Amino acid sequence: MLKQSPPALLSLPTGDETSIDFKQRMQALLLDSSTHLYVDTSFLMWLTKVGSASRNQLTDWLLDNCGNRVHVPAWAAHEYLKHHVAGTISEELGKKLEEVKGALGGIYTYCRPFVDEPAEKGHSDPVAARATARNAINTLADFMARVKQWTNGYQRNAVEVISFINTTAIGNTPLFDYFETLSSTGDARYVGSVPPGFQDRGKKGKSSAGEEGDDEKLRASNKFGDLVFWKEILAHAASDAVHSIVILTNDRKNDWRLGGGAGSSFDARMLEMRKNWTPLPRPHPMLALEARLTAHVSHVEVLDSVYLGAVLDGLAPDIVKAFVDVATVADAPGLGDSGKTTGEKPPSGPPEGLGSEPKLIFAEAKLVSAKTSPLRRALIASRDAPKENVLAFVQRLLQIENGVSLALSDAFDGPILETFSQNEFVSFARLLHDAAIEKLRAMSRRLPILSRLWTVFRSKRRHRSISAFCLQPILSARRTRPDCRPAVRWLNCCLHARLSPMLKRR
Repeated sequence: MLKQSPPALLSLPTGDETSIDFKQRMQALLLDSSTHLYVDTSFLMWLTKVGSASRNQLTDWLLDNCGNRVHVPAWAAHEYLKHHVAGTISEELGKKLEEVKGALGGIYTYCRPFVDEPAEKGHSDPVAARATARNAINTLADFMARVKQWTNGYQRNAVEVISFINTTAIGNTPLFDYFETLSSTGDARYVGSVPPGFQDRGKKGKSSAGEEGDDEKLRASNKFGDLVFWKEILAHAASDAVHSIVILTNDRKNDWRLGGGAGSSFDARMLEMRKNWTPLPRPHPMLALEARLTAHVSHVEVLDSVYLGAVLDGLAPDIVKAFVDVATVADAPGLGDSGKTTGEKPPSGPPEGLGSEPKLIFAEAKLVSAKTSPLRRALIASRDAPKENVLAFVQRLLQIENGVSLALSDAFDGPILETFSQNEFVSFARLLHDAAIEKLRAMSRRLPILSRLWTVFRSKRRHRSISAFCLQPILSARRTRPDCRPAVRWLNCCLHARLSPMLKRR
């Protein structure tokens, strides 16, 4: 009988593990009492960005199920404090928003000449394509404004993360013993591309202007930060008889993970979360080798927030649902793939929220045209007394039941409006215009046909007000939904106050 050979100290992965096998192995490791978890600065910074519910779900699960096996090394806490004092996250967010704002400012102007006539394939209507683009730009601008508001809650987020750091901080560390030989040791490792941190060999940070010499050189370099963090982990693992190490880090460079490798096979649940996954994370084999030799650790694993979300989704889906959702965020639509399916279903109508409704109140009738000539003829015809069905419909808008007037959203009847002819629709629009045009700005997104009627109201008295209430203030984009609910309520009052006397005169 042949004697079995001991496991190789240096084991090169083959990449044949499936996502199901990977998740089951990681779930078992997380629950194993001999596995210790170490959290780095990049993961702590990401935790600061997410909401309290998502963050607390993760930290509570870690503390409840891993307890004193979760650690934040002193170097990670030190780096987090530096970023906290410097306001790094808010500063980076501000720069990113400025980049997006600058791109939005010129993208439509640059692209407009290329969308001047029907395309041979795809979107055939250039007018609709341009309107869609303007609406998308305005929507993105609104989204960026919402993102900017995050900075108002930064202090609360940071306090919660700092509380987690204080709870899980390593009790004893030989950190200060590393500094005397750090430069020579680090440089020697980086020459041979020995992980971690060799991708930071040229890293430079900020330095104070006007300062010279060695002090400036030290301030301008944090290239050995990953190495210090790693040495702390090994020292702690050796002293605590740790069998396996799991490092939580959002540093995805190949001086932690093994780069390259064939694409992995992903299970249906993971593809339901998102379609595009990076290959399953595999620690650099030199990390595993060093951990075996210096700390007698059998296994080293590296997890980022995305894969941690996938692992916990199968381990405690009801407990960490919010965390999994933000960690495994669905793929963002890329250029040219607007028709492709992502892990997140697109909304069926305009975005919901304050000042919006789930959908438009009615669809525009096929008989209604946005062309100038038919609308001009309809405008001339609308000078006559309105037809009974139009007048009855407007009167219904003013209907009062039990002393309370109906809200416009309740009074509008989609099937009736969809049957209006071109002339009837313009007659209806004229009634509203003559009654309260200066109050209708908030309603332009509720009445899609009215937002296109401004081109035919050319008189000096009407042109400016129609244009103002129909168009977006920056890009002159057609409005598609109301500005805010208070404005709609205000409009209800205005219509009842001003339209009733006019109908009585007719």
